[in-house]
Amino acid sequence: GGITFTASSAGPVASGTSGNVVINNAAATQYAITNKAAVEGGSPYTAGVGFNVTIEARDGNGNLVTNYNTAGIVLDDADVTANPSISPASITFSGGIWSGVVTVTQATPLELRVGQGSGLATDQTAALTIDPAALSNFSVSIASPQTTGTAFTVVSTVTARDVYNNTITGFDASANNVTITASNGGGMTNGVLALGGDFVGGVADLNTKGTTYTGPSSSGGITFTASSAGPVASGTSGNVVINN
Repeated sequence: GGITFTASSAGPVASGTSGNVVINNAAATQYAITNKAAVEGGSPYTAGVGFNVTIEARDGNGNLVTNYNTAGIVLDDADVTANPSISPASITFSGGIWSGVVTVTQATPLELRVGQGSGLATDQTAALTIDPAALSNFSVSIASPQTTGTAFTVVSTVTARDVYNNTITGFDASANNVTITASNGGGMTNGVLALGGDFVGGVADLNTKGTTYTGPSSSGGITFTASSAGPVASGTSGNVVINN
């Protein structure tokens, strides 16, 4: 619609105003995450739980470029450990603005960046923490072969994971006991993980625990399942040959 410009003198006082002047946008030169303080203040976030982000395309003077309507602008991770789980991975600006919900499922540090490779100056947040979601499953890895009556050899582990397979580094078996069972019903000793120290960084070392299968041998192999009491989660190993 345009604006006017007024010239005024200090004294003797005089002034005059121009006619209407239409102001066009300058070219966009940079992006700005306008709610950056709120995004940074909301950290830590939980994997899979979205947070609101608003981004503007601006000119060299920091003005919103209202005719910037560009698709395919990248959202990515600016730190040295790239996080490929950002959604959406690219965004479309309308009227110089993109506003939406960003979701991250990989529980690694994140510096959310907009505009990499666009030719405009990027903007990014400080480091954000992404925590694992709730317990969902166990990854059970048992070395093969094993010998009946002998503690599991290395590497034999149980890892607590969320629905996105992030390791839950703070998992505590004393609050949620985990039981190891054999698919053929064979006996187990030290097969219950129930101590606070049984999982270290979300991983239980069954060799250190002394977990032992005591059932019959199996040249065809059996599997082992880890199941928690509650919240309920489980996971099953690959095939493990059992020698006498």
